[in-house]
Amino acid sequence: MVPIVVQFFSKTGVKHGILEFIEQMHGSADDLFANIKYVLEANELKSNQLVSLGSDNTNVNVGNQHSVFALFEKLLLGLIKGTCYCHVLHNSVKHGNEHLLFDIEPTLLKIYSHFCRSSVRSQELTNYFDFIEEEQKVILKYIRLRWLSLLRSIER
Repeated sequence: MVPIVVQFFSKTGVKHGILEFIEQMHGSADDLFANIKYVLEANELKSNQLVSLGSDNTNVNVGNQHSVFALFEKLLLGLIKGTCYCHVLHNSVKHGNEHLLFDIEPTLLKIYSHFCRSSVRSQELTNYFDFIEEEQKVILKYIRLRWLSLLRSIER
């Protein structure tokens, strides 16, 4: 499934939303390009008014030789190449963390280990939450390979 999301200006301000989820049987640049172009036309959006194209950073989407972006760029000179904004945000936070006085990832791992390995400490934590009259949430184990789980671990 490929979500087609748009953001545009209207008389009432900036609008954005999901146009459609397309079922993509073949992951080639040509097939994706054709399907995206079809969805734009089916929703009466003119591709010549497309300013930017954002996508995940795979070669089929944004590669230099033959990609969805390259095919749109042939039609629309000056098209701006967007990027995967989740990865941009992650990298920004990752580099921002370099300026913290401590490294958040090992800290999360130490907190998890401290409480998960001892039923006594775990009970003390439960007693603390009862004392301050707050709902206790399960401490999540942060896994370095799953960068999207970092925020959930911090929030808990």
